[in-house]
Amino acid sequence: MNAWFHDPALRRRTTQRRTTQRRTTRRRRRRRHRRWCRSCGGGASPRAALRPRGVATSRGLCERLLAETGVAILPGQEFGRPAEELTARLAYVNFDGERALEAARHMSPDSHPDESFLQCYCAEPIEAVDRICNWVEG
Repeated sequence: MNAWFHDPALRRRTTQRRTTQRRTTRRRRRRRHRRWCRSCGGGASPRAALRPRGVATSRGLCERLLAETGVAILPGQEFGRPAEELTARLAYVNFDGERALEAARHMSPDSHPDESFLQCYCAEPIEAVDRICNWVEG
């Protein structure tokens, strides 16, 4: 028989851990939403902002984004996510990471890459993310 089923202390600890994990997941989702959705101030969901545009699936999201901004992303349903979840993946295929790492190696250990560094070595991905944000805020 299963030890979890017969040991009340183990069952209690497992239940507490699951509850804590659920709370943590909900907090992360809320924080991510507040950071991501500047247009609604974290109040309404991005899904609500996209609904008037006729976006109901992740594939529809990707098609509209490509048509209206020129930015290509991959629909989450291609990676096993539900189509209605509106998830997608970004691929930084036009980013020369080796060149950026080499430049970062020449920086002093106390400094961090600043905006000019990012614009110099990561300009196209930054432009793509800005287009996505502007489109969602629309």
